[in-house]
Amino acid sequence: MPKIVYGKVSALGMTIQQTKKLVDEYANEMKELYGLNMSVKDLAEYMGCHKETAEKNLRRAKVPFTYIGRLKKYRTVHVARMLVDHMGRV
Repeated sequence: MPKIVYGKVSALGMTIQQTKKLVDEYANEMKELYGLNMSVKDLAEYMGCHKETAEKNLRRAKVPFTYIGRLKKYRTVHVARMLVDHMGRV
């Protein structure tokens, strides 16, 4: 599956089952690359954007995070859900 480009694919009009399937596909791909938790740097690399842009999108979507040491880490499932939910709204 190709990496998504934020805002290029519209998730609007999808059924719940299609949305869940898409979230699972993205989450599994990100888990293979980064593990269960991602940093902002990892997300920026995945999205192909600047670190500040990735962080702004995470804040805007209110994705929950936890601190591991002094680094903010985001669950890949939550990040995948954010990407699918906000793809058509950029």
